[in-house]
Amino acid sequence: MKGNKDSEQTSEPEVLLTIGGEIDETSITLRFFGDELEPSEITEKLECQPTNAYKNGEIIPSKFKPRVARKGTWLLQHGRNSVLNLEHQISDLFEQLPKDLEVWQDLTKRFESDIYCGAWLKGWNRDVYFSPRLLKQLSDRGLHLGMAIYCDCDIEEEE
Repeated sequence: MKGNKDSEQTSEPEVLLTIGGEIDETSITLRFFGDELEPSEITEKLECQPTNAYKNGEIIPSKFKPRVARKGTWLLQHGRNSVLNLEHQISDLFEQLPKDLEVWQDLTKRFESDIYCGAWLKGWNRDVYFSPRLLKQLSDRGLHLGMAIYCDCDIEEEE
């Protein structure tokens, strides 16, 4: 007996696995480190208050156990974001900060510095691309680009 068209299944097929696509959530942090780093100098030159800043040897408070900063640290963090991709977040950050490359080059020659990115994946095989324009902006400022990748997915281990 042939199947009746009315009885055929018309619902959408179940998605078993999504491959590729944008990273699900991201964050960025502009970071400066150095033994002689004075946070107030970075704040003044970048005309921006840090999220966190410590002098070398300063006690870093913690709800668990305070620790001593082994280097001067200046951090400007932009928390987890599921709307803007990394390129847009970094570009937006640069729009808020001085465009004078001499300021950046002075700081990045004297201190360890980078844009450190966090990437949270809800599945495997996500993509990230950076335009030549953004890579030039990073290079012109002397900033490294770092990335930490985290899996927020439920992966069943094979037995």
